[in-house]
Amino acid sequence: MKDSMISLEGAYRFLAAVFHEPPSNVFLTALAAENLIDEWPLSPAREETQIGLRLMGEFCAAWNGSLLPDLEYDFNRLFVGPGQPLAPPWESYYLSRDHLLFQEQTLAVRQAYRRFGLEAPHLHSEPDDSLSLELSFMAELCAKCGSTSGASPGQGLDEIIEAQRQFLASHLLRWAPQCLRQVIESARLDYYRAGAFLGLGCLFETGAVIGTEVPAPGVPAHWKRKSPNDLPQTRGGKD
Repeated sequence: MKDSMISLEGAYRFLAAVFHEPPSNVFLTALAAENLIDEWPLSPAREETQIGLRLMGEFCAAWNGSLLPDLEYDFNRLFVGPGQPLAPPWESYYLSRDHLLFQEQTLAVRQAYRRFGLEAPHLHSEPDDSLSLELSFMAELCAKCGSTSGASPGQGLDEIIEAQRQFLASHLLRWAPQCLRQVIESARLDYYRAGAFLGLGCLFETGAVIGTEVPAPGVPAHWKRKSPNDLPQTRGGKD
């Protein structure tokens, strides 16, 4: 269990970074030059993970700094705007009646964070229920499970694992798969598409480790093709 939680923590921290902001040239150069994606900490058994690793590997192989503006553009069109983002990264958008932010879902997530002494970095100005923050919270819970001394009094291993189950069932699994599927279909660059596939695989792997059911997201048929040359060519370019 401890080793599994350490692996999940690493995966969640990477994914939280992918969906938090556009990456820096330094980060991507290191990711590509050092083949860091080859060290992905989770099992590649899931089809979503296999596709994610392949797409990220292809992106890194073709990486050069001139793609940075395209990455920033793609991040904004997916998650920020202007206008309606193509993959809104907030739980309350998907679960509130009128797709509004800072709704009851946001407050429930905030309470879950506070139970473990955590707080969104920009409280009241940015939604607590963003994809990046919820993934970061799962990473923190994994870290507590993976550490022999990381749990606070009254927060033993069983309690933390139960908190993970509850957070998945009440929050992440209710909206994140839909958001990630929208990233897969709408991203122009394979960096974000790969992150979405890896995110789906990570959620499924978490369910297997902590003993909770995670519905299989289903991979669209056109992403199941075995040859990379048969995949849709969407890298680069603006709409």
